[in-house]
Amino acid sequence: MGEELWRLAKSGLSELFGSRFHLLAALAGAWLCVRSRADDGRRAQASLWLLASLAFFTAGVAAAFFAWGRLLVVTLPVVAATTAVGVLSLAKSPRARCVAIGVVVALVGWLGAKTVIWRLPWFFDNHPRAELAELRRLDERLAPGASLAGTSPFLGRYLAHDYFEIEDVSGAASLDAAAYCERLVAALRERHAAFLVVGAGALRDRPRVLADAKETPAGLELVEANHGCGFTVWRVAPVR
Repeated sequence: MGEELWRLAKSGLSELFGSRFHLLAALAGAWLCVRSRADDGRRAQASLWLLASLAFFTAGVAAAFFAWGRLLVVTLPVVAATTAVGVLSLAKSPRARCVAIGVVVALVGWLGAKTVIWRLPWFFDNHPRAELAELRRLDERLAPGASLAGTSPFLGRYLAHDYFEIEDVSGAASLDAAAYCERLVAALRERHAAFLVVGAGALRDRPRVLADAKETPAGLELVEANHGCGFTVWRVAPVR
């Protein structure tokens, strides 16, 4: 969990809040809310409680599911609110308030444009369609009680048999490919996985050998290395 929180602090916060500019605006708004002396300091106290609750919730959920970007939906209302309150606290005239509201609306609109122009096309281009087609083909001829594994999450909803995403690693653990593959094979056998489908686009920090198939890890047998479609299929060898 510590490594994931450090990764969030280094590069995930800007994605979580929409962009670096949104992050800076949210931090500035939060600082102004906390420094506010309105309502005899009650606004500052309420802001601290709100921001602390958001930070605790985000850290807990993201550390459990490793899904920083998806939490944008959760953080957006609080970020927009703190930014708006912070900016409006500086406005001392009706014209300044209109300008401040326009800035906040522009920031929120920017997030909407970012989703439509960049996020949705990226999601479409990086959807694991080829992996899913191969998993469905394997699923049709899988024996009862067996399961499938892969590098992409949430594909089990499309399959009749059980499916699970294999462990991802980061930091020093990602450098020891042999130890990772040994743990991987043990986990695959423990969960009765018959095949492992590795997507090149979803490899992340896992050992490269699982995708390029230049070597065969102990306990796995190469079925297909379809580099054109961007996936590799491994059969889990039985225990001898």
